[in-house]
Amino acid sequence: MPDQVLSAAMIAFLGTPGQLDDKPPGDRVVEAVGAVAIDLIPRIKGILYTLYTAEPPLSRAHSAAELADNASSWLRRRYPELTDEAVRQMASNRFSFDWKQPTCDASTDALVAAGARVPLRRGVV
Repeated sequence: MPDQVLSAAMIAFLGTPGQLDDKPPGDRVVEAVGAVAIDLIPRIKGILYTLYTAEPPLSRAHSAAELADNASSWLRRRYPELTDEAVRQMASNRFSFDWKQPTCDASTDALVAAGARVPLRRGVV
């Protein structure tokens, strides 16, 4: 059964594609789910960390679509409690977007916030 609160928190943490805001991810999560955010933010960071550091690397793909499919399948197997929207937001909007970036930049905030040391680059983790 989907965990609507965790999924809403994940979506808020990642932000909305194409919309810039000046709020830190944690503030967006508090606005979305309230006081439980304090318990969910470490879990969100952990999920993102496992996504970006999966073995074998999920970033080894020939296209953004293939990458998003790989990441979606992996997330659904590993985190079945996430809603389809939360999985899509992570796999298609965040992970594949980062994959398309030639170097580490502001788009890798989720990776850095999750504790990873190496920026995601096209086809290489």
